Amino acid sequence: MKTLTNWKDAPVPSLTETYSPVAHAELIYLLEKQLNADGYSVAHNYVNQNYDGKQIVGTMTLSKETGIAGQEMIQTMAYQNSYNKRLPIRFVSGGHVFICSNGMVVGDIITFRKHTGNVFPALKELIAISVKRMEEDYAKTQADVLRMKEIDLTTTLAAELIGRMYVEERILNNGEVNEVVRQLRSPRFEDFKPNNLWSLYNHATWALKYAAPDRKIQSLKSLHEFSMGVTHELAYV
Repeated sequence: MKTLTNWKDAPVPSLTETYSPVAHAELIYLLEKQLNADGYSVAHNYVNQNYDGKQIVGTMTLSKETGIAGQEMIQTMAYQNSYNKRLPIRFVSGGHVFICSNGMVVGDIITFRKHTGNVFPALKELIAISVKRMEEDYAKTQADVLRMKEIDLTTTLAAELIGRMYVEERILNNGEVNEVVRQLRSPRFEDFKPNNLWSLYNHATWALKYAAPDRKIQSLKSLHEFSMGVTHELAYV
């Protein structure tokens, strides 16, 4: 019987001429160091992993809690890494919703593509670029939340949007669709009882909370892009 390997204990592959691995712990250290250098404090670091610990996706929540969307969100930086070449190193910023601890991915996903030789100078440069984009991305996050709150939904329209997330956009898998429907019928959180796009968005992010590392960041990014498209569609109805 296999046992779960914690990501901290997963063996880092050996360096070869064609592949330069980056340890999960080293990536996290470099990202937090850059955040601190830019004036951010990391409040929490949430890490999800696959079974053998070779793939991780993490979210660092930061200590800044201001903005036009009120005190319901905090800035975040998400990242991913792998030891099996299936996931590239990626960074993207967004928001963390206090009410349900759901994550939002809003900024452009920045992918690290150098995997040979000494990768660390280029990796540090990419991390610095990612961190510097955070303020702009967070301002967009707050504005997008306000837009979603203004879009009221009927049950029929909410059901149609869930179907589009599953069939057309492939954002959600079978189990996640079922969870979104459960949340729509009986919301876990009082704040998401109003039938609007912001509530539906959070039902979906709740369903994606434990998505596999190889699809979580992209699924959250696709969800946000889809939801912003819906605000544009319904603004003219």
